[in-house]
Amino acid sequence: KYQITLSIQHPSTDTIAVDKNNHPFRSENGQVLVRPGGHGALLSNLNKINTDLVFIKNIDNVAPDAIKPLMVRYKKAMASILLENQARIFKYLSQLDELPKSTNSLLEEEICSFLQNSLGRLLGSNFRNLQPEQRKKYLHDLLNRPLRVCSVVRTEKVTGGGPYWVISQNGDQSLQVVENAQLDSSNAPDTITSEYAHITDLVCGVRSYTGKKFDLMKYFDPQTGFITEKSHQGIKIKVLEHPGLWNGGMSYWNTILLEVPDTIFHPVKSVMDLLEKNHQPV
Repeated sequence: KYQITLSIQHPSTDTIAVDKNNHPFRSENGQVLVRPGGHGALLSNLNKINTDLVFIKNIDNVAPDAIKPLMVRYKKAMASILLENQARIFKYLSQLDELPKSTNSLLEEEICSFLQNSLGRLLGSNFRNLQPEQRKKYLHDLLNRPLRVCSVVRTEKVTGGGPYWVISQNGDQSLQVVENAQLDSSNAPDTITSEYAHITDLVCGVRSYTGKKFDLMKYFDPQTGFITEKSHQGIKIKVLEHPGLWNGGMSYWNTILLEVPDTIFHPVKSVMDLLEKNHQPV
């Protein structure tokens, strides 16, 4: 049985619009114009879902019926990969809890290898300079986070976003899904490209190894909000958007990328896209 419920983007997450001079934009009735603050505003909706796994998919990937069995197969694969890695993370966290103040070198090296090869997280050079107790706490913190598996496809087209390496202030590197609007390509517009595109199809593990649900509001990066240009009744305006739900909204999650065949990626950005061959009935 399916239990179907709906949630809406809360009006409190709306943001004001400004004109080209960054003054609050007022509509015809003199009211300051407010607009929905992007899909990042849905982070609070996601945070209220009390479950073990959450599947997220955007609405503009409209696949024909003949492709749906393949899409289901890869959704199952994504969930399987998440559960397999989640079990390993839970094991490491339990082992760290059983140790005294520090960790042993073999376990530490195994965890570092797992972070790099499975979770796409490279530790900065400062990690080795920490005291044993500090290294244990650092590794525990990196593992004890929400986990997501994101599907990507190879692409030569400029899409809404893709995976990039992001360097944190402490020198760590991690895989992130980044919107093109977040990239500053003014100096080298031809060099900031990704070989892959994120098709906004992901599985999320939102419960910790102790069985407690994560507070997802603690794992987003408020610095990753961005400004986009929109139009209101023919007038150009600028709008502040919250950190994207699967972009800055999940900056401090652990991330696994899964390449899927592009045959299951059928984006529809306008009604004209439905006229393409892939969207026609067989």
